[in-house]
Amino acid sequence: MYSIPGLSRNFGRRFIRTLPLVVFVAGVGAAALGDDGLDRLLSVSRQYPPTSQATTLELGDALAAAVEAGRLASASDLRAMQQQVRRVVRRAQLATVAIELNDSLGSGVIVSDDGLVLTAGHVTVEPNRGLWVRLPDGRRFRGRSLGLSHRDDSGLVKIIADAPDEVWPAAPVATEAAEVGDWVVALGHPNGYVEGRRPPVRLGRVLMYEDGSLSTDATLVGGDSGGPLLNLRGEVVGIHSRIGERITSNFHVPIECYAEHWPRLAGGLMTGAPEGQDPSRGRPSIGVAVAMRAAGCYVTQLFPRSPAAQAGLRVGDRLVRVGDAEVTSIPQLARVLSRVEPYDRLTLTIEREADSSEPSVLEKTVWLGRVDRSFPGLAMETPLRADSYGGGTP
Repeated sequence: MYSIPGLSRNFGRRFIRTLPLVVFVAGVGAAALGDDGLDRLLSVSRQYPPTSQATTLELGDALAAAVEAGRLASASDLRAMQQQVRRVVRRAQLATVAIELNDSLGSGVIVSDDGLVLTAGHVTVEPNRGLWVRLPDGRRFRGRSLGLSHRDDSGLVKIIADAPDEVWPAAPVATEAAEVGDWVVALGHPNGYVEGRRPPVRLGRVLMYEDGSLSTDATLVGGDSGGPLLNLRGEVVGIHSRIGERITSNFHVPIECYAEHWPRLAGGLMTGAPEGQDPSRGRPSIGVAVAMRAAGCYVTQLFPRSPAAQAGLRVGDRLVRVGDAEVTSIPQLARVLSRVEPYDRLTLTIEREADSSEPSVLEKTVWLGRVDRSFPGLAMETPLRADSYGGGTP
């Protein structure tokens, strides 16, 4: 949905009755979710932390005392540390996933029984993008990006599939912030998923925590972005964000950022804009063209893989209401749409020709997209590739 009042006056009156509300361009859409796909995403709990059967691992008294003192003073302390790290890794590796989005590779960590995955914001770039989530054993499942923040680089993904077992393997999230000097374990899929290789393990310590960023000496490599940083209790205390100038200085999103912004992450909203993109240019999109007729406002064109297509709209549907506002004209509809934001959820009330399987008046929830175009012309400037969020990918 574009902020249509900003259209140039030179557009011409001859198009006014068939004005596309938006053109849905590459980079926003994905393959259809199926009848209940969007409902699954909309049911993501806004409560934090996410529900998980994963439990915190206990430290033995001797190791806890050595860690508290800040030094491992004996061979027995080192052996206890080794055993604890192995316990952390054994469980957390099962929850550390590779995220594959077209040609981009990243990592993530499952943190809930229903398949919520924490990752870095720059891995998913935008909400509502189709992707693959690959488990360490090579099985992969369709996923969808939810909300993200480009300001602190936090992101959230939902696996759009039932768990292959009773529940998804998950790691617990920490309820306390990491502190300088804490021992941490870094996992991920450096350079992407490699068959037969479990997520490599890096052990390090927290070097610095300031300005909303966590720095450690746990080595990161390209592809690790989005992977988990865990404490010795096996809790996720951070998510890998970027590699430092030195191999011994790398940066992570603190878990507190996910707790603070969880309602927006779970709600599929985006904060900020990708690097190099003007945040003021993005306009919300729905992906239909409409025309006014004697009986009302009708959908005349539906763009592939658009929010409208995913929500189940059809050519020929009559728009009755957008939110609480009744649709009476295209200018009035434009005023309503000018007040929404990208990635808002909008309820459309439509009237459809009688169908034995559906009532004639329906409500469809549309998850808006984002278009970075100054003008919603009738044709897409950049054609969708066959493998862009459709075709060969989810």
